[in-house]
Amino acid sequence: MSRHVFTYGSLMFPEVWAQLVARPRASVAACLADHVREGVRGQRYPGIRREPGAQTLGRLYLDIDEKDLAKLDRFEGEEYLRESVVVTIATEDGRRLDLPAEVYRYADAAGLDGEPWDAARFARESAASFYREHAPVR
Repeated sequence: MSRHVFTYGSLMFPEVWAQLVARPRASVAACLADHVREGVRGQRYPGIRREPGAQTLGRLYLDIDEKDLAKLDRFEGEEYLRESVVVTIATEDGRRLDLPAEVYRYADAAGLDGEPWDAARFARESAASFYREHAPVR
């Protein structure tokens, strides 16, 4: 059984995703309602926590099989809990479509720093070293 996986941090970057998942997967921009993305204290990566009215933008990878889902579980480790959510995508004809997805939520919301996580800043300042340190080779 395959599932969609919503990513909002380092896994949004193809360089990290490609090191974890064996073959290319289709992906689309997506939005997760009622969640906010913040930095993890002392780290370069983010976590999400529930917050009514908030929205988190990210990337939805489509049709992820159990083997690749297990790799993602290992990558995220015990710091993150995988849970089922509904995300929204925009279709080519401009409609909004809600889809079921899995997301990795930071397990200890108190470990978030309360500051919005900036994906562009991560790409500019931290991505290269993050890939070397955190993304295991398949």
